[in-house]
Amino acid sequence: MIRDLAQGSPGEVWADVCIVGSGPAGLALAQVLAEEGREVVVLESGGLAPEEGPQALNHGAKTGFVDDLTGSRTRALGGASQVWAGHCGTLDPDDFVEEPWAGSLGWPIDASVLAPHYPDAYRFLGMDPAFAGGPGASGDAIPTAPAGLHPRYIVRHPVRLGEQRSAWVSETEGVTLWLHATAVDVTPRGRGVERMTASSLGGEQLSVRAAVFVLAAGGVENPRLLLSWADQG
Repeated sequence: MIRDLAQGSPGEVWADVCIVGSGPAGLALAQVLAEEGREVVVLESGGLAPEEGPQALNHGAKTGFVDDLTGSRTRALGGASQVWAGHCGTLDPDDFVEEPWAGSLGWPIDASVLAPHYPDAYRFLGMDPAFAGGPGASGDAIPTAPAGLHPRYIVRHPVRLGEQRSAWVSETEGVTLWLHATAVDVTPRGRGVERMTASSLGGEQLSVRAAVFVLAAGGVENPRLLLSWADQG
């Protein structure tokens, strides 16, 4: 089911799991949970397609890469897949290790934890599940290392999840997607969250109670949300 907070709110809803963000991570998780029979609420800050108002919420100062915060991320169904070039590749074991020179503590997991889940990720994106990141992969395999070094391979598969998954979201029992619903506040419960409040740009509000809350808003927006709620414990 797809509902639009800008057109009115029921006040409060309940779910087993509330997911913030309808990008690749959020939609993939929603699909898995729906297949397990869970009640899922997905909060999307934008609409079915990119819009100027929600997109303006991405603004912020940055250093480093040239891309600005509005052009590289999209608040709409499908999230970053709206602007994604579609480069897909597995992580190497070296990606998980501690790098003291970079001030990195490393990951709390290693590559073997992710490995069993790659085939499901490929299927979700419409890729060949046999792809293993090597030269024998199907699709447009591109070596990404300079000559003389061990190459890594990626597959270019630009899928627009907003277009691909909108019908699935509309028709899947137990999944409710709220458009124009920006997460703005949380009510703590011990070390967890009891309730999350979402708001439209027009001021309509929705309160979501859930057993579990998941932030799937991306590498920039997740920290932004956590920092904005830090003073709430």
